[in-house]
Amino acid sequence: MLLEAPASEFVSDPSRPVADPYDEFGARDYKSLAGREDVLVFDSFPLDADVEVSGPIQATIYASADVPDFDLWVRVLDVWPDGARSI
Repeated sequence: MLLEAPASEFVSDPSRPVADPYDEFGARDYKSLAGREDVLVFDSFPLDADVEVSGPIQATIYASADVPDFDLWVRVLDVWPDGARSI
């Protein structure tokens, strides 16, 4: 089921690229990236119960840009009650 959603947009500054601030795998807090003007964040409502997410995750993104190429990342994060965002 495809849900209609309003368009979201951001302006990227190549001199300030968004990069993963961590070199190693593991639980990390990505809250600092959520505050950037060139990062889009989509949160769900808090879940009523614990949910296990395992296996391949897929995102379908429809995008357009006024430049020849651009990069996108998709991260699924656990948002803690204190606002911390971790993998």
